[in-house]
Amino acid sequence: MAAGQLGCERGELIFDWLQRYVRSNREKIIARLSRNVEAQPNGCVYWTGARNNKGYGKLNIKHPATGDHVQLYAHHVFFVLGKARPVTRGMQVDHRCWNRQCVNPDHLEEVTNAVNQQRKRRST
Repeated sequence: MAAGQLGCERGELIFDWLQRYVRSNREKIIARLSRNVEAQPNGCVYWTGARNNKGYGKLNIKHPATGDHVQLYAHHVFFVLGKARPVTRGMQVDHRCWNRQCVNPDHLEEVTNAVNQQRKRRST
């Protein structure tokens, strides 16, 4: 998997990683993620860790099968954690709050690429 690849393949990777890795390292993962979040009065939960040039939170994990380091969007990880399932094939994770820093699973929803693009056009 290429480092920049997004979408359901990433959701499946995150789910697989959580299933395999979290069982034995739950406290370590929770501690790692909680160091990089900050609750906001409006209900958003900001990712305070590393971000890419577009403002999306990012983190690195070790791929459970290959051992390669893979970069993931923080909001994808929190979506999978919050929903306890991978991203549905063909869908994208969108911020209902319009805040790229937010990782609150209640503010994230699956949408088609067309809906995501339409929302982006309306926001500009």
